[in-house]
Amino acid sequence: MTIRIIEMSKFTTKLIGAFFTCLITSSGMLSKDVGTDQSVKVLESILTGSSKARTDFMEKVLNQLFEETLLRVEMEKKLSRIEKTLAEFKINMVDFSFTVMNLTSMMDSAQKEKKFRCEAGTTGQMYIKQQPLWPYVQTVTFREPFAKEPEVTFGYATLDSDRLKNVRVNTFVQNITKSEFTLTIHTWADTILYGTNVRWMACGK
Repeated sequence: MTIRIIEMSKFTTKLIGAFFTCLITSSGMLSKDVGTDQSVKVLESILTGSSKARTDFMEKVLNQLFEETLLRVEMEKKLSRIEKTLAEFKINMVDFSFTVMNLTSMMDSAQKEKKFRCEAGTTGQMYIKQQPLWPYVQTVTFREPFAKEPEVTFGYATLDSDRLKNVRVNTFVQNITKSEFTLTIHTWADTILYGTNVRWMACGK
């Protein structure tokens, strides 16, 4: 085999030398700035030398290849872990983007939808210089319109009637809209009502 390698053409030998240059320089037998021709000469000297020289060379080459293989495998593992981490990061970013979009949509909806609120006031009539007339009908307009018809409740704040007559008073609300409602106070029979004030409250969105 040694004779055949020596008898190879110069071109073929240079190709083999170029192939083994990295191996030889990696094994420490030559510096990395040597040319292909010098590498070929070193290779020829090793292959034509003693069996111990060939054995030592092959051992160094195999050890170097083994170390480089281990390094390559380790690098491939690291690259695989990095790619897996990047893939998980991309998935998390997609989930985060959907979360941000949902939160933004909820915030927009909350801003568009008016919050629950209440508005209150007092209406009615009292005896001033002359006795008031009944029924008393008053349309109450809200300071700010509601998004939909609110719930309206009320109670008497003041009720002044003749002590010698029965107290007969009826109060109710009607025609409730987003912006107003109508409150009516009336008496019947012989009740004498000098005045009454009604405290109302409207609540809704």
